Amino acid sequence: MEDPDITMPSETEFPVPPTYEKADEIQEFDASGQLVTTVTVLRGSLVEYVGYSYGDSSLLPPEYLVKYPESRVAISIPTRSHSWAKSFMEIFLPAGYPNSVTEDYMEYQIYDSLQAFSSSIAGLIASRAVLEGVGVGDATASPTTALLLSVLQDSTGRIATILFAARLGLSLEPECKRWRLVADIFNDAAMILDCLSPAFPKPLRVSLLSASAALRALCGVAAGSAKASLSAHFAKSGNLGELNGKDSSQETIISLLGMLVGTALIPYLTTPIQTWTSLLLLLSIHLTTN
Repeated sequence: MEDPDITMPSETEFPVPPTYEKADEIQEFDASGQLVTTVTVLRGSLVEYVGYSYGDSSLLPPEYLVKYPESRVAISIPTRSHSWAKSFMEIFLPAGYPNSVTEDYMEYQIYDSLQAFSSSIAGLIASRAVLEGVGVGDATASPTTALLLSVLQDSTGRIATILFAARLGLSLEPECKRWRLVADIFNDAAMILDCLSPAFPKPLRVSLLSASAALRALCGVAAGSAKASLSAHFAKSGNLGELNGKDSSQETIISLLGMLVGTALIPYLTTPIQTWTSLLLLLSIHLTTN
């Protein structure tokens, strides 16, 4: 039985649709720091020109409450950009960049890329000298001799790796910046020995190439250890594995570009002066950008 003191309003007297205002917001991020979802809680506010409110919903018909509830939840999922720049970043930079790495990461990578580029071209010049030294183009050269030389170089490098790691392994991490520079010096010295080798008689040439292999092995140990320490510094979001993977991708593409440029350049280096000028210039860039 209806209460005679309550007068139900006519349909035209019901309040207009409420205005919703943001009451709370929750944002969800993935492990790399990228925004995944935004959940917004909205609260309705009735225009109380006839005295209705959500606080006393007994005068509001159920249909109105269903259509205009007191609160609503809005879920927003950001649209992923598919631009060329975005695709490049996804391939070569850690997820969530720049929030997932330290501020000095990009500066380091720029110099590291310049190093890799110059070293790739210099490496081609050194490789040409080694091939010339082992007898490429010489009808009297023996493939067996070249194979034995390769085995000797490989053995020398492996022994040098073991001895160097055993002797100086504990100092590599605390002095990673110093050893990174030393590794580049080892690498550049190895290239110089490679380029010098064709000018010496065969017995001495073998010694030079073996020393070159040992220097490259020392470079590998020192550079690898220093890089591990630096990567741990850059990976501030626990993304060390992904950062190392993306760094390998960066080095691969830069080395490939260096090989292409070097392949186009080397045919024009026909004299010793041209060869040595180009080599020393590239090695200077390699050390300067350390």
